[in-house]
Amino acid sequence: MKALAGSLILIVVFFCGFAEAQQSGAPAGNVIPLSISETIDRALKYNLRMIVSEQETRVSRAARLRALSDLLPRVTAGITETIQQINLAAFGFGGFPGSPSVVGPFSVFDARARYSQSLVDFELRHKLNEASEKLNASNYSQQDVREVVVLIAADLYLEAVAASSRVDAGRAQVRTGQAVYDRAVNLKDSGVVPGIDVLRAQVQLQAQQQRVLAAENELAKR
Repeated sequence: MKALAGSLILIVVFFCGFAEAQQSGAPAGNVIPLSISETIDRALKYNLRMIVSEQETRVSRAARLRALSDLLPRVTAGITETIQQINLAAFGFGGFPGSPSVVGPFSVFDARARYSQSLVDFELRHKLNEASEKLNASNYSQQDVREVVVLIAADLYLEAVAASSRVDAGRAQVRTGQAVYDRAVNLKDSGVVPGIDVLRAQVQLQAQQQRVLAAENELAKR
């Protein structure tokens, strides 16, 4: 699970110029804005575990077809050609005036077709059932991997969106804190409030700035 999450982090975060890099062989360097559906599609397309799962399903499907082919009728055909010469003297014919002792060459064609089928073979049927169950298991495993990939990709995307919202909210609080601090300074200069109010507003502003900085760092990591 951790390895899968790590692969998805690389997929979701470092998609910048991926399509262009595949075509040109070098990273394009520009950022591609992605919707959540596009993020999930790319995760399903490029995640290593998903690719391996699809290959395993193809192998299982091929194994089942191979096991099924052993139970199906088999028809084989072949044609051969032989060029022969016959020595008539070897068969007791010879000495005829005007006739050669060797006849030929002449061609002999042989065309044959064979049909075979296993009527009752429990071993082959057992292998077919085994291959069918392995294919079902592989399909379920692929569906499970797909669900995990979608879940993690969507979770990472929503976490990045939430981090961006926290940054925006923090910056709004900083602007509010800056306005409160400026007002406190003006009131202090006018002699309306004591200096402690200015100090309090300054401390609150700096705390909000620190929270924004932490939120920006978190967003960068997302």
